[in-house]
Amino acid sequence: MSAGKAIYYTGLEELAKLTGGLGTPFGYMEVGTGTTTPTSTQPMVSPVKRRACGVITTDGSTVHFECAFQPGDFPDGTDLYEISIHNAASGGAMLGREVLATPIKVWNAIGCTIACEYPITAT
Repeated sequence: MSAGKAIYYTGLEELAKLTGGLGTPFGYMEVGTGTTTPTSTQPMVSPVKRRACGVITTDGSTVHFECAFQPGDFPDGTDLYEISIHNAASGGAMLGREVLATPIKVWNAIGCTIACEYPITAT
């Protein structure tokens, strides 16, 4: 369950560029240990690892990202709280950041798959 999720300002700017055929698609997930409440201007607080998403799907105006992390990506017993989506392997624009109410506990010897969704709505 999410404790909070926010679309980042640079993510909105990149979505506008994509609509015009000019932007770079989002396809990277970064996870971390930060617990700071997400806002439209709050970057990742304590990033641990970023990987390319293996699955990206849409359902109406919701984009679903799924990423497989490998054994050895995290120190034993790491509590992952924050998840963000980016358009580059490093740097680039961040679509949004989510902080989980309950962490995902990961172990060095075991890989894991993490998924998140971003509903894109206009008001």
